[in-house]
Order: sequence, then C-alpha cells, then structure tokens
Amino acid sequence: MVQNGSFARVPEVLPQKYISNERFFLSFGWSRENILSTYNYQRMSIKRLYITRHAKSDWANPGLDDIDRPLNERGKKDVPSMAEKMKTLQYQVDHIISSNARRARETADLFHTHYPQATIKNEHQLYHADIDEIFQTCIELDKEADNVMLVCHNPGITYFANVICGANVDNVPTCGVLVIDVDSNDWASLDMSKFHLVNFIYPKM
Repeated sequence: MVQNGSFARVPEVLPQKYISNERFFLSFGWSRENILSTYNYQRMSIKRLYITRHAKSDWANPGLDDIDRPLNERGKKDVPSMAEKMKTLQYQVDHIISSNARRARETADLFHTHYPQATIKNEHQLYHADIDEIFQTCIELDKEADNVMLVCHNPGITYFANVICGANVDNVPTCGVLVIDVDSNDWASLDMSKFHLVNFIYPKM
C-alpha cells in the first residue's frame, strides 16, 4: 500500500465503507493519487460476498412443491428495503447467483432491479445448499468477480456464518444478508479460513 510521506498509516485492510470515502484518506494527509492507489490495492486483495437468504415465501398453496413456492407480499416489500439499506452502506453487487427455487429466484430478480448492472443466473447447487455446497459455489466463481451475491436458504446460511465465519448467529432471517470479506484475489484458491464476516443486516433491524 502506498503511504504519503510521514503521515499516519492507514490500516492494511479497511472496512468496505471507507474504501471509496475520500474524506477518510484525506484526514490522514493522503493525496488523491494515493487514494486511488489504495483503492486499487484493496480491490485486488479483498473480494466481497453477500450471502443472502431468500425473502419471505408464500405458504398459501400447500399443494405446491417446495421448489415452486413464490414470495408473499411481505417478501416482495422486504427486498427493495434491503437493497436500499445496502446502497446506503455503499455495498456494490456485480454478480447475483440464485438457488433455482422460485422464492430465491424472485428475491434475486428484485435485488437485480436495484443493481441492474449485475449479471444474474440460477444455480441448482444452491437449492438447500449446505456449507460445502456454498463453498463449492464460491470456488467456482470467475476470478474477475469481486462483489458477488448468493441467494440461498437456511439452515445452510446460518451454519456458514457460525462455522466458517466464526459468528454467533442464532438464525439468519428471511432476506437477511451476511456481508463477508474474502481474503483472496482468486476464488479458486480459497480455503475456509479466508472468510471474514464484517456485517449482518436484515429487514427488522
């Protein structure tokens, strides 16, 4: 990381909210040129993962197969609220990968309306994925993918938070998002020690 003269040292790994916050760097006496250098360093070193539980689903039709259940009205309202919360926190999403369950696909589609630049696709491996299947989806990501949202299901999401990220989360509620920094510049070279939970957000905060 570039350092400007004898000014105070900026931490090697910064919270995401500081990366594009010019005032933070200027407070250390950095030039705008060094701010850009720091931003590029950080983006090469850290990838960002948003593991998201699908929004609340509709149980009105008991004859539907589990995979075919849609979102209910609350679920449809929670996603835009969460997307706006993420944007307020300056969270970027470039790729959205969803379980092939209808409730997850509808959740992903609603997030996509708020992040229209993101690519979006379905992945059957994420349907009721366990820890290993979520991890496998991660290591199969393209090396250039930096900000990725996975839309999947409990209990796998909560297990992932607690077992892999060392969190103490009782339950990831519907439309909850685990914000995870991944200490690698290549998904394929990941091991499970590289995931660091930096935030946990959900509708009823």
